[in-house]
Amino acid sequence: MSRAARCAWFFLLLPLAGCTKDEDYLEVFREQRAAMKELTAILATVNDEKSMADAKVALKERGEKFEATSRKANALPKPLPPEVLKRLEDDRFIMERTMAGLLSEIARVRNLPGGEEFLNDFKSRSPGLMSAVKR
Repeated sequence: MSRAARCAWFFLLLPLAGCTKDEDYLEVFREQRAAMKELTAILATVNDEKSMADAKVALKERGEKFEATSRKANALPKPLPPEVLKRLEDDRFIMERTMAGLLSEIARVRNLPGGEEFLNDFKSRSPGLMSAVKR
């Protein structure tokens, strides 16, 4: 392949590299939203001590996956690129609804006998990407 052809490919692929970087942020955002939905679904099953024990097992099984998503979010360069911030701002309402459902389940479980102790075992150590979006 001639040098000119290699250069042409380089300039054609260069814009894709930028898109991939933005897509990394958006992929982590989608993973965080999916994790919140999964967590909400698990918490929705908690009604008593037995279901709390079952949920604890389910959460521990998924804990590494949830933590891996948090580590991915924390590893992305900050500040977020302006285009990513705009896209996250556009999707903020979806994430806020997802978060509202999760917070509702957390409040419900917290009021169950043993609920506070149960929840303390699963506190998140990552604010996620939504903390970068202005409210």
